Amino acid sequence: MRWFAFLLLPCLTLSLAAQESPPDSSHALHGVEIFAARIEQLQPGLKYMSFDSSLLFRQSSSTLSGLIEGNTSATVRSYGTGGLSTLSLRGTQTTQSGVFWNGFNINQSNIGMSDITLVPAFFFDKVGLQYGGGSAVLGSDIIGGSIQLSNSSDFQSGIRGSVSLDACSYGNYYAGARLSGGNEYISAMGAAFLSSSANAFSYQPLTGARLKLEHAEASSAGLIHQIDLKLNRKNYLSVSGWLQRSSREIPATMVMASSTQQQYDESFRTTAQWNHLLEKGRLNVKSAFFSNYLHYTNETANIDARYHLFTYALESDLRKQLSSSFWIDAGVSAKNIVADITYYKGMKSRKELAFFASAGKDFLASRLKNILSLRQDFIEGYHPPLCPSIGSEFQLSKASSIFMNASRNFRVPTLNDRYWQPGGNPDLLPETSWNEEIGYSLHLQKAKSKLKFNVSVYNIVTSNLIQWVAITSDVWSPDNVSKVWCRGAEIESELASSIGKMTAKLKLQYSYTPSTEIETADDNNGFPGKQLIYIPLHKLVSNLELEMFKTRFNVDLISNGSRYVTKDNSHSLPAYHLLDISLSRALMIKSTAIFLQFEVKNLFDVSYQEVLYYPEPGRAFFLKSTLTF
Repeated sequence: MRWFAFLLLPCLTLSLAAQESPPDSSHALHGVEIFAARIEQLQPGLKYMSFDSSLLFRQSSSTLSGLIEGNTSATVRSYGTGGLSTLSLRGTQTTQSGVFWNGFNINQSNIGMSDITLVPAFFFDKVGLQYGGGSAVLGSDIIGGSIQLSNSSDFQSGIRGSVSLDACSYGNYYAGARLSGGNEYISAMGAAFLSSSANAFSYQPLTGARLKLEHAEASSAGLIHQIDLKLNRKNYLSVSGWLQRSSREIPATMVMASSTQQQYDESFRTTAQWNHLLEKGRLNVKSAFFSNYLHYTNETANIDARYHLFTYALESDLRKQLSSSFWIDAGVSAKNIVADITYYKGMKSRKELAFFASAGKDFLASRLKNILSLRQDFIEGYHPPLCPSIGSEFQLSKASSIFMNASRNFRVPTLNDRYWQPGGNPDLLPETSWNEEIGYSLHLQKAKSKLKFNVSVYNIVTSNLIQWVAITSDVWSPDNVSKVWCRGAEIESELASSIGKMTAKLKLQYSYTPSTEIETADDNNGFPGKQLIYIPLHKLVSNLELEMFKTRFNVDLISNGSRYVTKDNSHSLPAYHLLDISLSRALMIKSTAIFLQFEVKNLFDVSYQEVLYYPEPGRAFFLKSTLTF
């Protein structure tokens, strides 16, 4: 019944949006982002990457895991087909980055991370990657960075839609549909997808002939909608809902004979926000409710575990433009997390309250932008630090600028860290970090060519890092055991040019990521000076695109360096290089467009592992078709 209501609501709203609206004296807001996330408004000094619409369209059937792995220098840690995929930014832990939807962190509080394999890129027209510390704006967990997900408002006439069908050579199928539209008063969108995956690919085991992956079937379905209402010239209301279910078999690792593991996930998320426009300012009030349910079974180990998390959140902030070059923003947020998890021995909860403020001042005719932010969180059972952040961006010329940022950040222990039985530790301290970065950006444009270049150098020192250590032969417990130093550099360049009737674009991204332990409280498990496990020292991503006569050819390269799998750096997984190619064609029939695409992933059939003993797919062929109207 809930699925039917989700599907019906956006359709009814779109039918209203398609009707003619009587003219009045209010102004349509074409191109104005009414519900922009706070992190987007506080960018100077922070590195922020937005995925362009053409890339999101071309990879519409991808999850966030595939989108980020193939198009950024960030690290995605994948536990094979059917397993968890998590994000690591700038050498930090996978628990030190957040995933935000409409400004709310959707990380699961029991594990402190999100499985980004379960997040479909198709659902969003705005996907951004924020690098570096963000606790002064976003709160706990944002030591490495964050993913920002949202859909834009479009108060314009007309209905637009798309339908996509994809098929993969190892028995994976995907179907998705998206519909959006609006008039002067209503903006609405709705999207849905279905996927079924056999994952019947072969892989090279540790010894012997190639084997076919077994016990790896998965299915998933989801719905999302957003309705934006223009109540009058000064008041706007937005309501969003996201419902998703997935069921997957978890295959055996390369050192297991077989697997009986299965996992069922169901999530229901909803947000609502009200924006009141003031003279030279705005007031924003928003709320969220998230429900995450997971059922994991393993007949071999006699495990039947259920995890149910509820999150209630409320946030309000006021932004005021005091002069043409000076503004302030201040607000408060509250959150209550309730967990019903088998291994907690009863219901557990955590209450959070935070006060935050930011001020921005421009100098030299807005060539120099400065932002100071402060945030103080009050979290039940912990004493988070006051988190300041200062950022600056100076425009050297019309084409170049430098930016810098320094911040203090933190992460509170997860609910598992505190309550898991046996082993939970209620005496843990929050992880804290000091982050600094400086960067240079260059944008050049001539008649038929564009060049973008960006380089960033960063430094992150994290204290009280939480790690699970052995207490007895069969009991592990978390403790604040080490201090970690992450530093490095990121380089991005993009060249676009037109040659006759052909357009060409080449994008290169490289990251150098030393990440080492510098102090430890655990003499038996500490290895100062050694690279942290599963953090590659080097990663290179290259994307080439050629387009002519509505035909597009893409060549994508991922080159990932070796990754240590033991803390003493005595064993590692080898580097791997993956090449993907695709050919697509656009066919126009009046106002309808049909896009056909053929793609080969892992063209040279490379055998590789992201995580030890978890095989990844070899060569695969994809057929994709999308109809837009």
